[in-house]
Amino acid sequence: MGVGDQVTTGGIRVKKTLSMTRDLILQIHSFTGIAVFVIGLLQLVLKKGGKRHVILGKSYLYGWLTLLSTGAYLGGPLITLIGIFGFYFALTGSSPSLLL
Repeated sequence: MGVGDQVTTGGIRVKKTLSMTRDLILQIHSFTGIAVFVIGLLQLVLKKGGKRHVILGKSYLYGWLTLLSTGAYLGGPLITLIGIFGFYFALTGSSPSLLL
């Protein structure tokens, strides 16, 4: 049986658990990627240092961390390296006090 195989339980076909986990992580990764993109666009129009800018900045940073971890699970080493660079650029754009 491969990862995407289905098993029958009580007459109902269901995907194997590993495939379902991968699908869930892919959905989290996709949603977070869209959210990070939208937050990044909002950051361009908000006043730097304002309350909304700071709150969205934290969301942006933690969103990148989520993208990095889910992308590392889903992709190979090259994709993970690209994600590390993206997270690094997001991290260097924030002040150390924003991490708390």
